[in-house]
Amino acid sequence: MKYRFVFTGVSCMAVLMVAGCPPVGGVPVAPFDATGYYEGTWSGSTMSGTAKEDAQEVQACPLEFTLTQNVNAPWPQRFGVNGTVKVDYSCLTLPDWVDTPPPGEVNVAGVMDEQGKVGLLTGGCGTGMCVALGLDGPGVDTDSDGYMDSFSGEWQFSLLLAGFTPFTIRGSFQAAEAMYE
Repeated sequence: MKYRFVFTGVSCMAVLMVAGCPPVGGVPVAPFDATGYYEGTWSGSTMSGTAKEDAQEVQACPLEFTLTQNVNAPWPQRFGVNGTVKVDYSCLTLPDWVDTPPPGEVNVAGVMDEQGKVGLLTGGCGTGMCVALGLDGPGVDTDSDGYMDSFSGEWQFSLLLAGFTPFTIRGSFQAAEAMYE
């Protein structure tokens, strides 16, 4: 009989560990909804290790992105953020014989924490080019309407062109909610 209670107790503990328990203090609520269209700029420079003649310094390159979040989803899905980022390549200095690619959209996915910090990541390849992008920083609801009004922080952008040494630009970005055009 004693072993039956031990087995039952261990079984219950295993079920709770596999199913997960809500955090102490209850299920967290997203501080605001990141859903919206945002415009801003990004800037940065190539990472160390790049040859001096190949160094890039990018200032105020246009940035647009659209994000979606379902703050009414069950926990932890309510903290998931998805969207698209429009990357403008016109700010990069490429070799003369390479045509500047037109702006392209990159899908991003990530999460928001309880304080409103958002982390978004992506990566993908097309014909002759791969892109990896990361955005990480605090979102802000300045007017307390429950929606994110601005998002700024660290930016990391890696570009791999067929036949070239890959390069990465690290820097910062800032964007504010805008009206759709």
